[in-house]
Amino acid sequence: MNTREVYNSLAQDYDEKYVDGDDNHYRRDEILAAKHYRKFVLDNNISSNAGIISLGCGTGQDIVIIGYPSTEVFRGFDISDKMLEKARKKFPRYKFSHRDCSHYFAGRCDILVSMFGTPNYVGIHTLLAHYTVFKAKHAFFIFYADTYVDGVVDSYYKYSFEELKEKFGVDPVPLEEGSNYYVVSW
Repeated sequence: MNTREVYNSLAQDYDEKYVDGDDNHYRRDEILAAKHYRKFVLDNNISSNAGIISLGCGTGQDIVIIGYPSTEVFRGFDISDKMLEKARKKFPRYKFSHRDCSHYFAGRCDILVSMFGTPNYVGIHTLLAHYTVFKAKHAFFIFYADTYVDGVVDSYYKYSFEELKEKFGVDPVPLEEGSNYYVVSW
C-alpha cells in the first residue's frame, strides 16, 4: 500500500489510537510538541496573526498542538482524504485540502509546520522547497529520530541529529530526553 492508502485505512480509528487518552504515549508526545511550539512562538516573537500551513495535518491534531490558531490563518494539507474527512468534522471552521505533500504546490504562509511522520515521508529537500515556495519566515518540524521505526509506512527518510543540524543550521532538540523525535525550528 502507498502512504495515502495506509493513512486512509488508519483514519477510522486514528484518533482513538494516536490522539485521545491521557495514558496514551502518542498523546504525551503531542502534549510535549505543544510545549515546544509555545516556546518556539515566544522565542521568535511570532504574532497570533501569522499565517500557518501544516503539511500532513492528519485528523487536525496539529490545530490542538499549535494552540487553536485563528481559522483565518491556518491551512492544513494531507495526503489522506479519509483523515481530512475526520479533520473537517472535528474542526469544521478550519480550511483543509487534499494534497500529496511530497509534491510542490502553491501557497503562502509565515510558519510552515510539519510533524510526526510527514517530515520523514517527504524529506528535508522537499520541506525546504515548500518553505521557499510558500515564502515562509519560520518553520516548526518534528522528525523521527534516526533509530525510530515508524511501523506505519515502509519507506521514509531517516536523519541523525548531526544530519538535521547540518541541513538546517540549527540544533535539533529532543522532544524530551530519550525521545524518538527531534524538534527543528526557527
